[in-house]
Amino acid sequence: MLEQAFVDEILADPDNLDLRHVYADWLDQQGESARATVIRLQCGAEGLEGRQRTLLEKQARALIRANPSWLAPIKRIKLAKKPIMRHGFIHGITLPAYRFVEEAEELFRVAPLLRAVVFPLPLDEITALAACPQVKLLTSADLSQFCTCNFCGIDEQIREVFVHPNFANLVHLRTSGNRIDAEGALVIATSTTLPNLRQLDLSSNHLGDEGAEAFLEAPWLDQLTRLDLRDNAISAGLRQTLRRRFKRVVRL
Repeated sequence: MLEQAFVDEILADPDNLDLRHVYADWLDQQGESARATVIRLQCGAEGLEGRQRTLLEKQARALIRANPSWLAPIKRIKLAKKPIMRHGFIHGITLPAYRFVEEAEELFRVAPLLRAVVFPLPLDEITALAACPQVKLLTSADLSQFCTCNFCGIDEQIREVFVHPNFANLVHLRTSGNRIDAEGALVIATSTTLPNLRQLDLSSNHLGDEGAEAFLEAPWLDQLTRLDLRDNAISAGLRQTLRRRFKRVVRL
């Protein structure tokens, strides 16, 4: 199928917006002008700021709401919610980790460009999630408050995210509220498996001064464009040192 050929090209080079425009032109020829318009609007919003970007994104959202069939395949995956389209394709969803593991093959069959997942309703599932081969396709994962029972060892289990090779393609990672302590901070500081990570949220954990000090000697963190360390019981003096070390990248 010609359409599958377009999708395969986009999968091979997902950041190439020219390919999306070529696909949009083809959709126009097939009478799918609304979908083509969404692609052009969402691609056009890239690089813009303020009112211009907001206007294009608003127009795209209106077209998506008017065409629920575009999101229907992903909504049929039980418990998959809040699908988000990016550049004309499903890019993000909210789905519990155990369902992601169970439905991973079907998920990527109906949404081959799925790259961002918010994992709600945690049930102590880090190990199973890390072992799921499709995790390596994700560029964004929200694992906030992955366990709220205060009894399990989530503070130790969450460390697996920073050492397992299946998470190597993450660009955005949120692990706030997982009781990560100084030992966990040392694991993060010495990680060698997250070469693409640019935004890391470690807010509302238990780092303390000892954990924060570990980050001062972590050269790989220089690749980050945002490091959120708020609400971690870090002293005023060390916060100043962290600001000097990471400058505008760090949030305290």
